[in-house]
Amino acid sequence: MSRNYATVALPWDGTLQGFLEPKGDQDVIRSAVLWIIMTRKGERVMLPEFGTIVPDQVFEPGDLQFELDVESDVREALIEFEDRIEFHGIDIVVEENTAIGIIRFVNSLDPLQKELQELRVSPTLTFAR
Repeated sequence: MSRNYATVALPWDGTLQGFLEPKGDQDVIRSAVLWIIMTRKGERVMLPEFGTIVPDQVFEPGDLQFELDVESDVREALIEFEDRIEFHGIDIVVEENTAIGIIRFVNSLDPLQKELQELRVSPTLTFAR
């Protein structure tokens, strides 16, 4: 059974209609995952461990150490702060001086729907389904 959360979701399509239409559990969860990733650790005063190092990595070289640091930090943050998903992995793809994170997860709210979701995130706040 699907539950509704009293929260907001990002307008994924970027249009006025996207702001006004109701959001389902999938949209809310995708927004929550994005907010965790794009929140800088220490940014929330009462919850200093919330967030990741991703916002601080914008000007870092896209080498193997960068990928390992980001993968590890995102994995830990999503497992700790988002209990509505089953985390299945993250891939960091570096192409033309831009790093893109591809996060794979399953919505754990609905036991009947076990479809693997992918969320693409880059530090420039561009994202796509």
